[in-house]
Amino acid sequence: MNRFFLTFAVVLGMFNLFQAHPLTLTATVCAQEGRRPPGNRNQNREQSTAEKEKTSEEASEASQKKKKDDVFTIHMSDGKSVTGTMIRQINNRQWQLTTEKGDQMVLDRSKIKEILDVNGQSLQPSVRNNGDITLARQPEVTEAPTGRRGQAAPTTSAGVSVTMYNTWSAASKLATKSRRVRQQFLASGNSLEMVEVKLGGIYEVLIRVVDATSQQELGSQVVNNNAGTLQATFTPSLPLVIGQGYFVELERTGSPGNISAHITNDERFVFSQFQFQQNNDWKTLEGDAAQNDLVMRVRGRSTKKNTSQAPSQRAIFVLLENNGIISSLKEAKINYPDLPNVPYIVYTGSEGDIEFKLEKNESIAQALLRVKTDLDAFVVNHLGDAPKPPINSITNTPNPLDPGFVSASATYAQKLTTLSNKLLSPSNWKIRTESADHFIDVISDLVIEEFTKAKILQKTQGKYQHVEVMEDSNFQADKVLAKIKQLAPNYQLDIHVLSHGSVDIVVGHDTGGKEYLTRENFFIPVQQGRLNGQIPLHVRSVYQCNCLGGTLKREWQGIGAQAVNGTEGELPSNAKLNYMPQQYLHFLTYWCDQNKTFKQATDQSFDDARNYSEGVYSVLSEKPGMVNDSKLTISGNGNLKRN
Repeated sequence: MNRFFLTFAVVLGMFNLFQAHPLTLTATVCAQEGRRPPGNRNQNREQSTAEKEKTSEEASEASQKKKKDDVFTIHMSDGKSVTGTMIRQINNRQWQLTTEKGDQMVLDRSKIKEILDVNGQSLQPSVRNNGDITLARQPEVTEAPTGRRGQAAPTTSAGVSVTMYNTWSAASKLATKSRRVRQQFLASGNSLEMVEVKLGGIYEVLIRVVDATSQQELGSQVVNNNAGTLQATFTPSLPLVIGQGYFVELERTGSPGNISAHITNDERFVFSQFQFQQNNDWKTLEGDAAQNDLVMRVRGRSTKKNTSQAPSQRAIFVLLENNGIISSLKEAKINYPDLPNVPYIVYTGSEGDIEFKLEKNESIAQALLRVKTDLDAFVVNHLGDAPKPPINSITNTPNPLDPGFVSASATYAQKLTTLSNKLLSPSNWKIRTESADHFIDVISDLVIEEFTKAKILQKTQGKYQHVEVMEDSNFQADKVLAKIKQLAPNYQLDIHVLSHGSVDIVVGHDTGGKEYLTRENFFIPVQQGRLNGQIPLHVRSVYQCNCLGGTLKREWQGIGAQAVNGTEGELPSNAKLNYMPQQYLHFLTYWCDQNKTFKQATDQSFDDARNYSEGVYSVLSEKPGMVNDSKLTISGNGNLKRN
């Protein structure tokens, strides 16, 4: 390996030498070969001398130019200036400068007003991992040309302007929590050029842009805030990865006190979050943490304009998981009569666990005779298929006399007899009594889901070009995400969530530990895919039957839903449960058959279900207000229709 790098270095050095001194190198090569360069000897000597003088002059000019280019001037806020050639970061507040004379001096970062090159152009500092600070000029940036009518505008290497985060026009409140705050955003562009923030007070602020994954600083500036708009322009622009998360960090420097941050609620930026530092830990505001966004604008450029057009075809995408009527009744705290215990016969062995329901006045022996067919199937499934005779190569027919086949068949028959006798022996079985809850849940889960599917297929026939139902083991975050990726290029989606839920989650298939759809494993990956063009998703509406659906309204809107419903309350402290899943069946009628608006269909289906549910719930339930809690409210465009 060392020999390889040594050889590479020699070749590279010869290449550079040839580039700088072509004639000298040619003469050297010719001399080594024992030959004289062609042409008159004196003429060659004169040309060689002239070329050497010219090369020497060029090298001197290049050296002087490089030295000149390395010099920069730092202007301080107190009016003083200093000229330097190199700068390093000591800490977040101090820089070490090497002056033009070679002296070392320490500068207060917060006092630096601007850094200019010898031509008076602004230089933007950027701190590397080793502490060195590079200074770079802003490259020329041109707007993308408009293009001719009817054609997409061509994209230049500089890209088109994009606003990646913008809560500027929203109503806001002041939050004073810390000297250091930050706001996360997902990049929709390849580069960041400007950050504008609304802060209260008069003080200096250090603005840093940080990669949320690696925590690496991409760039920083010290800016004066004067009770209004604080603006930082990064030249050159900071490189970003579309779809990736970044932080804009603000730190008050110099004077004592906290940052007075303007914060707001903006449903478009649900995957962003305002945080403040306390005891070296980043925290969110208590109570309504998920609702707060920093009043800020982040602007930049994208080399790729997202021009994804909504497909003409539409699909209904159903997430269906009931988990059984008893589980639902328990969750709703609805009284139901005590259910009798159900006796089972149970076999537990190395082959696995087997159980059968025991009929009234039935013995174990009688039950085993009744389920013998099922037991035979279990034995065959456990042992695998019986051996098959090999094919005679001459007659091309099975050869049952083959010694290997005869031996394998005998072994298989012995295992079959042994296991069958074992399973048919009453002494190997025990009677166990269980509540009927589990039995009813299994049966009702199947019945309710099949009934709901049939109703959906009936109502949507001819109304949608595609119907997709994710249920049972398919209702898991990774599989739902994969199916959305598959459908997105071809269909606009109406999503119907018919499952249980909790704060900020949708409960999927029960795999022993319930599989949840969360911000981390579903919503944020979907939004990242939308930003980077991998998931061209267009969601029209989202109907939520799940409890605490109000806590997910922002998430659904965050991935592009035009309208979404759910129970009232977006925070854990005020979110409501949905005790009336039956209103969904009325919704299908208004939405599919009568083409009502999303709000009309939601409101009228609640009224219909309330008419027959209030009296029943008042008798059966120990929890008051169940019906009113179940009312679904709308976020987004409630006037949206199915077509």
